[in-house]
Amino acid sequence: KWSIAVGKKFESPGDPTAKDSVHATVGYKTGDENNWFSASVGVQYRPNDGARIVGTTNWSSTPTVLAGASLQGQLRPINYEFTPGHFTSTTIRGEASGAFAAFNAERKSDAGKMVNSDKQSFDLETVSSLPKLNLGVEQSVYGRLNDNLSYRTGAFVDYNGTLAAAAISMGAKNPMEFANIGMNGRVAYEKGPLELGLGGQYMLRSVDNLHNTALGVDAKYDFGKFQVTGNSSVMSSVEGTRLLSGIGAQYKPSDTISVGFGYQNETVFSKDNGAYSNPGSNSFYLKAGFKF
Repeated sequence: KWSIAVGKKFESPGDPTAKDSVHATVGYKTGDENNWFSASVGVQYRPNDGARIVGTTNWSSTPTVLAGASLQGQLRPINYEFTPGHFTSTTIRGEASGAFAAFNAERKSDAGKMVNSDKQSFDLETVSSLPKLNLGVEQSVYGRLNDNLSYRTGAFVDYNGTLAAAAISMGAKNPMEFANIGMNGRVAYEKGPLELGLGGQYMLRSVDNLHNTALGVDAKYDFGKFQVTGNSSVMSSVEGTRLLSGIGAQYKPSDTISVGFGYQNETVFSKDNGAYSNPGSNSFYLKAGFKF
């Protein structure tokens, strides 16, 4: 199935280069909920990309067009019902994505470095900072406790190939040191259009800031064509205890069209600095999707 998605980001205090950026993506997905593959390409226009002139507070804007691609897939070789209504599954997931080109008029990256050798004005600093290469395996147990309660729990390994490649190029010897290892679980209550969830994750080993020990709640209410969601989670990190909250809404006039918006904010509770809002987490976005 083919799809098209467009979106816009507004204020972005933590990354001023992303303020007012807009993007469009075309993707293709095939398979079912157990085994699937997707590929997409997209472009992003960043009108406020640029650099702060060293030694000043002046921001030099260099509007940039960024192009990228993503490949994602999932295999579920085991999905076994060991008792009525209760299953165990083994899932393998992979993702390879990144930018392959960036164009601007001044050959200047968001780090303020000139790319003089590139006659086509590729922003090499931006392109080289965006790759993602992940491979994960998860063993799960899930099912229904009654008509209203469902559960899922599991253990996983998520290998950060991007981090491993960077570290090995700088002298790291053991590539297996870059695997996130953890356990997670979620219990959900559903009644009519309402769904409430309570979930948690415990990391045995975390090698990046995308995997944290955390506890969270989420809610969803379905009005039919209009859906409202909310979530809040508390997680540990080197900065302190982080509280991340978000709300969103989506309108689906048909099975092939959707529009929505969302907002998220993060507060950090630090022993040294007290409570403060993380400016890099504040974001508001609009999005629209089309499937055909």
